[in-house]
Amino acid sequence: MLAYLECHTTSYQYYQKLRRLTNPAFPDSVPNCYAELHQVKRQWQNVKEIIKFGFAHNGKQPGEGDLAYFCAGSPQPGINLPKDWKNDPEKWKYHRSHCGDGCPLQVHQEPLTEENDIWLKSSEGFMTEKSRYAEHLASAEECKDLITCHEHQALKDRSRIHKGCDVTGICSVACMRHGAFVPTAQVDMQKGERQMNMDYATIKACCT
Repeated sequence: MLAYLECHTTSYQYYQKLRRLTNPAFPDSVPNCYAELHQVKRQWQNVKEIIKFGFAHNGKQPGEGDLAYFCAGSPQPGINLPKDWKNDPEKWKYHRSHCGDGCPLQVHQEPLTEENDIWLKSSEGFMTEKSRYAEHLASAEECKDLITCHEHQALKDRSRIHKGCDVTGICSVACMRHGAFVPTAQVDMQKGERQMNMDYATIKACCT
């Protein structure tokens, strides 16, 4: 992590460094454990989050959004609001403002076998819970929007073929004032940026 933050070292470069430290004379003779390095990295990050948010060695299980930081500047009853904030005639000061957008670059390749696709987290972080999200997608109806903007890539991306990918991007909702992502309000896209994806992310943001 420090090598990445300070030197912008990629995981592959870090792995090559480990091989040379293991056997400086013949680094190519070191067994290829590049895939295992990625697995250990994800597990290490997950363990660090569990410790950081106070769920280590106490038997407690994190719930939705418990392993993600909420926007510190957003109004939160019991944290940064006065006790009588509901009696304030200017309640507009305590409203939360959100903005949403999609990123078509965060694609995910479909795993070859389901048993190798192990989820370390479901909805404890910023991503939403996948089973309820899948139920929403199965019941939602897609609206065919008329493209009125020239070269609107977000809508044109619906018909783009992503061979071998089960995720074609991410829809995210963030605090409009401070830009912090809302926990459990980040969802996957399957066929470009569709309204049904952003609707679910917006609902989760309003319920958080």
